[in-house]
Amino acid sequence: MISESFYWRRDLYRASVELRRKANQQVWRGSSVAVIEIRLMIGCYSVRRLIDSVKLPKSFRGRMVSAVELKPLSINRRRLRYTPPIDLVLASEMFDFTTAQHTSIPVHAFLNQVIHSYTLLFGLPGGSIPECFLLVASDRYRWTRLLGFWVHDVARLFEEAALTDQKAYHVVWSDVADDYVIDAEGDLSDLAEWGFASPTEIKESQSRLQDVNDSRPSLVETLRLLDNEIAEYGDRQT
Repeated sequence: MISESFYWRRDLYRASVELRRKANQQVWRGSSVAVIEIRLMIGCYSVRRLIDSVKLPKSFRGRMVSAVELKPLSINRRRLRYTPPIDLVLASEMFDFTTAQHTSIPVHAFLNQVIHSYTLLFGLPGGSIPECFLLVASDRYRWTRLLGFWVHDVARLFEEAALTDQKAYHVVWSDVADDYVIDAEGDLSDLAEWGFASPTEIKESQSRLQDVNDSRPSLVETLRLLDNEIAEYGDRQT
């Protein structure tokens, strides 16, 4: 359990800033990919610890996360040198980029997919990719699906977890769990005095999180176009 959530929230906020910057970064090096992997992995674990420690309200813990789902293709596994997809080209041979579908999963399921990731790939801006996305599958689902997310949306999730303040806390008996369950309520708060960032930056975050208009590009369409690019590149190599 977490006794004081300030430090976890502070680092989550910083991770959200870093991920939002990486989402549109144009020049990438090996260290850049490592940074995004570290921020993503530690950030997801931090959010899960905040949830498990009841430092976030029920409204956050019960939310759904938008994703796209890629179904597996019929392949000869023995032909592959590596079991998990190690790049987008191999991923496109193992999963159908052309029929990806919109879906949503519980927030805890998303966090566990990343924390226990067997496959973790990034699509970097360029060509048909307007901004950075990630493809992830836990060990349990490594052969049955890949889930795709815009990195910008993950940054938003981290930002919301950092700035969502718990305002009510109570313990109730659950007949289903046959135990006492801790519950909480709360909403976005002005935590500028905590020192996460300047008051102006906090207000910008609040405005961004309260904006319900989804202006993200279509990840389904991006994956379809990427599949075409991969096929055209393969044709030029033969």
